[in-house]
Formats: sequence, C-alpha cells, structure tokens
Amino acid sequence: QMEGEQAATTPQEGADEEGFEVLDVSDQNDPPLMLTVEPEWLAWSTVLQRQRQQLELPTEDMRVKITPDGGVTLHVLREGSGDLLKVKNCVTVKYLAFLVDKELTLFDKTPSHTFVVGDAEVILAWDNAFPQLRMGSKALIWSKPAYAYGALGAQPKIPPNSTILWEVEILAIANQPAVTTETPNFEARLAEAAKAKEAGNELFRNQATRKALTAYNKGLSYFDGVNEEELDPEQLQQMQELQLPLLLNAAACHLKSKTQQKAQELCRRALAIDPRCAKAHFRLAQAAIALGDYDRAQEHLLDAAKIEPGNRSIRLEAEAVAHKMREQDRVSPFKGIFTPERVCAPPVVLPPALEANRKILTIVELGLAEMIIRQGQSHLFEKWDPPGKSDELKHGFFEQVRHMDGTYPGGIAAYVTNARRLLCNAAEGSNPLAGFEAHVPAGEHLTAGTEAFTSFESAGIEEAARAAFVLVAGGLGERLGYSGIKAALTSESLTGACFLRQYARSILDLERITHADGIPFAIMTSDDTHVATQELLERNKYFGLRRSQVALVKQDLVPCLSDSFARLATEPTSTYILQAKPHGHGDVHALLYRSGTLDRWTRDGRRWVIFFQDTNPLFFRSLPAALGVSRARGFDVNSLAIPRRAREAIGGICRLVSPSAGEEVTVNVEYNQLDALLRASPGFETGDVANPATGFSPFPGNINTLIFRLQPYLGTLRATHGLTTELVNPKYKPLAPGTDPSAPREFATSARLECMMQDYPKSLKGDAAKRVGFTVLEPWLAFSPVKNRADAAVRMAAQGVPPACAASGEFAQYECNCRLLRFCGADVPDPVPEDRFVPGLTLNRWPAVVLSTAFAPTIAALKAKVKNLKMTARSTLVIEGDDVTIESLELDGALVVRAGHGAKVVISGLRVTNRGWRLVPCREAAEETRAAGKPHVLSEDEELRGFVLLRDETREITFYKEGATLTVTE
Repeated sequence: QMEGEQAATTPQEGADEEGFEVLDVSDQNDPPLMLTVEPEWLAWSTVLQRQRQQLELPTEDMRVKITPDGGVTLHVLREGSGDLLKVKNCVTVKYLAFLVDKELTLFDKTPSHTFVVGDAEVILAWDNAFPQLRMGSKALIWSKPAYAYGALGAQPKIPPNSTILWEVEILAIANQPAVTTETPNFEARLAEAAKAKEAGNELFRNQATRKALTAYNKGLSYFDGVNEEELDPEQLQQMQELQLPLLLNAAACHLKSKTQQKAQELCRRALAIDPRCAKAHFRLAQAAIALGDYDRAQEHLLDAAKIEPGNRSIRLEAEAVAHKMREQDRVSPFKGIFTPERVCAPPVVLPPALEANRKILTIVELGLAEMIIRQGQSHLFEKWDPPGKSDELKHGFFEQVRHMDGTYPGGIAAYVTNARRLLCNAAEGSNPLAGFEAHVPAGEHLTAGTEAFTSFESAGIEEAARAAFVLVAGGLGERLGYSGIKAALTSESLTGACFLRQYARSILDLERITHADGIPFAIMTSDDTHVATQELLERNKYFGLRRSQVALVKQDLVPCLSDSFARLATEPTSTYILQAKPHGHGDVHALLYRSGTLDRWTRDGRRWVIFFQDTNPLFFRSLPAALGVSRARGFDVNSLAIPRRAREAIGGICRLVSPSAGEEVTVNVEYNQLDALLRASPGFETGDVANPATGFSPFPGNINTLIFRLQPYLGTLRATHGLTTELVNPKYKPLAPGTDPSAPREFATSARLECMMQDYPKSLKGDAAKRVGFTVLEPWLAFSPVKNRADAAVRMAAQGVPPACAASGEFAQYECNCRLLRFCGADVPDPVPEDRFVPGLTLNRWPAVVLSTAFAPTIAALKAKVKNLKMTARSTLVIEGDDVTIESLELDGALVVRAGHGAKVVISGLRVTNRGWRLVPCREAAEETRAAGKPHVLSEDEELRGFVLLRDETREITFYKEGATLTVTE
C-alpha cells in the first residue's frame, strides 16, 4: 500500500498493516467482455471493416518489427506528417483494442486518450511503437503478451497470455512544458513535487488510478534536469526522499493497470536510489508474478525478505508463489524460509556441524543454507566451529552467500547448474562451435581519407550526440608494472593527461561539436579499482564532466569452483569465506541492465551504446567513421576491427552458420579455436591462412570495441536478464592411480565461470543475429593499446607482434596525428627509428603532435582548419580548442595553442623557431638535470616509458575570450 493510501479491499487485492499490497495469483478464466460497435466506429475502423468483408489483416511478414524478437509489430495505414514522435511529446490518440483470438474480439474503445511519450504511462508495446508514428498517423499495433498484459492478462477483459491488436490514430501532439520555467529553484521543485505526490495519493484513495499515475509522473518530472553535482548532501537527500515514494507509488499504479514492465522499470530506478528498499523488491516480485515469471518473483521476494525478514506481506506473497509452483510441480526455495510446513520435497538434512549452529542463525540464513545444500554444497559446513566460536564469521559467510545469490541472474542455484553443464561439456571435450561453419562476415573495410570514409565520418559525428560511452574493465596496472589503476596512467607526455582525463575531455569535445548536453559516460570497475577510480574522478572534479553524467558500475564476484562437480571453494585461510573472482568483462551487460543505466539512457533519448577499452587512446579517432557505418548499414551490433595476420594471437570475427539449425551469428572466435573451425568449414580447408591478394586473413581482428544500437540491446537484455554466454577453463590435478573415474576430480587451482563482452551476439537469434557487422580500420587510426611492461614488449616485437607498451602507445598517438595532418597537405617528415628508450625495442618516432578531439573530430573538419603547415622532425605541436585555424605555419621547435570554447585563434604567416622539447632516456635525463642543478625525480610513468620530456623552450598561444578572434602573425 502506498504512502497515505487507504485502498478498498476486494477478493482480488488487499493491503496488510505493513503497507505492502498483496496481489492474488489465482487463475482467472472469466470470459472477456464484449463491446457493441456504433456506426461511427465502424466507419473509422479498418479492422472492423475488414471483419465485415471477411478480408485478412496484414500478415506478420508484412509488418515492421519494432522489437528484435518480433514481440511488437506495426503496420502503418496512414503515414501522417511532420517529425516522428519524441520523448516528452504529449499525445492524444483514438483507439480500438482487440484480442487476437479466433473472433478478433473487441474489448476496449476510446475516442480520446492523452498520455506523455516516455513518461511511463502506457504499456511497453505503445512505448516501443509510438516513436515510429507522426501527427495524423493511423496504424495497427500488434503485441505479444510480454509487451502487453503478460501471462495472467487483466481479467475480466483480457485472458492470460493474450496477444493484442490496437488500431490507433494520432489526433494531437504537444510538447510537455519544461519544468524549469515553472520552478526556477530547487526549493520550489521540492514543494511542487510534494504537492503532486499528495494529489496522487488522494486520487489513488479514490481509485482514480490513471489520474494518480499522471500526478506521480508530474511529481517526478520536477526533478528532470536537476544537476545532482550542484546539490549539497542535504538537498540530495531531500530530493531522493521524495523521488522514492513517487517511483514506488507510480509502480503500484502500473501494477493495478496491468502494465508490469513499466512497474519494473520504476522499481529499478527506486533501487538505484536505495538498493535496500524492500518495497521496490516486493513490487518487482508482484510484476514478475503478473507476467507469470515465478522464478524471477522468488528472487525479488528473497531480496525483500533479507531486508525485512519479519514482514508478513512478503511471507504471504511467497506463500502464494509457492502455491502456484506446487501446481506446476516445481520446487520453491521459500519452503525453507517462509513455509516449512508446506514443503513438497524431502526436507533438507543439515550437516551435523551446521545443525549444531541452528539456534544462532536467522530464518533467512537457514533458508540460504538449505538452498546451497540442495545444490550439493554440504561440504562447506563440515569444519564449522560449535556455537559461541567464530559466530561473527558464520554470519559473514551467509552475508557473502546472500550477496552472490542476489547478483548472479538466477542466483547461486543457477550458477552451480550452469557450471556443472559447462564442466560436463569440457570433460567430454565438447566443441562449443560444433555444427557451425565459418563464413566471411558482412561489414565495411575503410581506408582513411577516401570518399566513403569521409561520408561515414560525417554521418557518425552527427550520431555521436545520441551516444552513451562505456569504459570497460578498467583494471589495475600490475601487468604493466604500474602500481595504480590503468585509467590513471599518463596517456601521452605532452599534455600529461591520464587515460581517463583524455577520454573525459574527448566526450566534452564531442558535446561542444555536436551541441549535445551531457553525453553519458559509464565506467565499469571492480573491487580492486572502484575506490581508486572514484577518487581519481573526484580529485580532478570529474575532468570537467558533470557528476550526474558519470556512472560507475562495479563488477561483481562469482564463487570459485574446487572440482568437476562444481563444489564451491573456500579460502585456504578460512572455512567461512568463499573464494571469489571477477566474472569477466562480459558482466558489463548485466551491470548496465540491473543498475537501470540503460533504462535511464533510453528515457534520455540515447540511440547508441559504445564500449571501449581502458588504454586505447586512438579509439576516439576511429569512432565517427565506425558510428557512421552503424547508421548507414543498419547494424545493431558493430565490432571495430583491424586487419588480422593469419595465425595472429587475436580473435577473428566470423559469420557462423549452422546448416542444420538454420541459424547464423556474427561473433568473435578466439584465435586458438579459429584454425580448427576453418579446417572444418567448406572453402577454408587449409585453415587460418592469409588471402594472397591482401596478405591478411579474411577474418578481421577483434579489438573489443563495440557499437550497439540501444533499443534492441535493451530488449535482448530484458530477455536474458543481462547474462551472456559463459565459459569455464578448469586445470585439473594429476589423476592418482586407482582413482574412481566417477568421483569429483579436483582442480589444481580454483576455476570459475567467465563471460566476455564480445560474446553478446551469441544471445541473438533470427533476424536480430543478421544485423551484426564489423568495421575494419587501419591500425594507426584505431588500435594501439597499452598493456605490456617493457620486457614483455621486447619479446612481443621479436615475434612480429605489436609491443603494446607505454612508449609504443604514446608514439602511436603522434603517428596518428601526423598522418591526419598529411591529409591536409601538411609537410610532415617521415618517422625515424628510435631505440634509446626501451632496450631491445625499436619504435618509429614521428614528430610529437597532439590534437584535441575538438580540433580534429574528423578528417574533413581538420582539412578545413589546416591550410599550410610545415614542421621539422624535432618539432612538437599541441593544439587544444575547437576553433583554431592554421592559415600558414612553419614550425621548428615547440608550439602550444589553446583556445577556449567560443574563442577563435587564427595562425597566419607564423614562423616558430626555438629549442623546443626533447624526449630523453631516463638515465640521461637524470644526469643532465642533476648537472644543471635541477635534479629531476623520475615518476613511475616515466620509468614505464623509458624517457622524460624536457621542455627547453616553448612558444605558447593561449586565448579564452569568448566571441573574440585572435590573429597571430609573424
């Protein structure tokens, strides 16, 4: 029950004293209501007219798929005029609603209904379909149950599992008024939101559910556009204390209106504010029950029970779910927690050591114990101490179990089940690619500077305004020999920017170029990196980004496995701590989904989600062209790639086709699986060999940079709950002579299930799997990661593999910028070999040039700004600013140009000659500065690179006067 609510009790729904509405899950099979049809409706309705004439409606293959799974389809009867509908448009529609049954039964007719697009007022099918319509459009919208009224329907009108057909006409469109014009300050917003909440409560008490929902949505809208970064802690708390009941009350309205997906979305937003909100978990369970998803309902009710173990409403709802599952001959995990007297399976026998501790455990802890014992994990309790000893550690054990059970889709039971299946496959030597043939995938091979490349760049830079960025797997720098997080490592020495600053500034530059507001940036962290990443952002004031546009999503740990029976492992030092490791960077999909981040981006009108790695600074140079390819080719998934040499230790992107199943998917295949797959595929019997015409493999090299179209991506994650394909890589102990082969086989080191970000396309089926492609770009423009320490880089280079160290990563940026300048006709000298910085490693050293994303977002933009430039090999050039023009420049030394946003700098007829900047090997730099009486203390970053930047002399041009022009001449 909602705050301030006194709802009437009926046989279908009631409220208990705890304030939680309890919905009945009994079957409701009443016949649907029949409506009479007036002549004016018959004259208006195409469906009714075709019924009268016994004519068929458009078949499924004639309709437009709105959702990837075909759950919502559309057939436009009249196109209408003007722009497509947008979020926040207030729309008035006329509609008829039919059950798609043998008779095509009419069950609802409304001559005028008004709602706000994207404001959580209508069911999911309408939210998906209406943005494809215009003013005056008339259309037919079909929806399968998952996007309409779910497995239970909405009796008495709508039976369970009903497919619905709407005939709609858009009568009027208006933009919602901006809240900021009505409420100019934060206090006014709070006051108006509070009034809206009270108004909604009063309407709800009077059973005016639809009007109550409108009031709650209005209350929430008062916080649209509020910059949390500008709020002090007290104001933030005040806002969230109002948002929480508004979200939960709006969710209750949607539950009553049978629009369960909207209720789920609002509850996820509530949990983003307060992860321990039992009512949000409870409402999520109610929505899952209404959709017939009792497994998901169990998970949410268990989460609610862990927060409020004594809550009667949660127990009653759990009993109802258990009853429903008994009818389906299924086992409910709530038997051990809520209703031990009603079990329909043999009771769990606790191991003696655990039975001895029964009295110190809570009912939730006992329920968790029974759950993991049912999964064959009794061994975890064999060495437990008697009560009174290590009791706090025992409670800590169950808290760890509770957390892991709540973060893995389906809980620990699903994790163990998946682990046993994968371990069994591994033991049998099952090939995960068996039955598939490799084909060359569809995609674009781009060459910088060509007409096609320029066209794609132009399209992509427009789309960047609608993108959201995700930095994946920002890890520790141990492999590099760096003590901090990799995102804090210096990207290049000229500006001294770390990788995270470089990425943040590039996003800000894209905002200015595209006139976008607050392009979102999510960063995936782990237990090892979360605090350090947060501190780096806060210490640097988010590098100019607003705090509200940055989201940190922390990767969860999964339990480790000790043997082939998927028994969970404990730490060697404590029987009360489960061993746990990261699930892999594929977790990013589940994190973005569960945190509500993708829902929020959808509401904000984002169109693309772009994933990139933590130490590849060239990414933003290649982004516009690749994003343009996604738009032009209609890709839902676009993998950025580089030309791949045959047998190179980098995954290859393949189109996998299963002739027997009639399925196909374009996905990365790991290099150690690729050769065997090709030999088993027609036309590639020689395996992983180069194409003689190109010298490269026909299968592009995966660089783990991906562009997803947001709407189908979110739709897929809703179906999979964020879980992607998993793998396990066990390493067994040697088998002792005489060992029973059926006994569990121990691992030499603990294993765990892993998932990879790039395996997401394996979740796609049918037509969705065909909208997956790739964009191949030249390595100098797209890929030069920093992941190896110097000694490893030397070994890699000796094998003909890119060294991927800090020095090579910095020099790759200089090369990229110099090549871009050459497209403008600039006179840039060729690189020279450099072997002084990393012993045993020779790198090509170009003039040191750094160009900001704002200055050079595309090659076409750069050509418009650089007219005549000549520089020497020892020169250094840094340009930051979106409105800098080089009419004529000769450079022999160091020049830094910085222009503020809105300030214009024109360089015309300028000649710069000075001592410049030098990259000096670390030991020489230390000796030189000590001899000069200014000893330089080497930083960790400099030691990794093998050189120090010494600034001998600089010409610096800095201009920040907005709206003014500075012309610099000789």
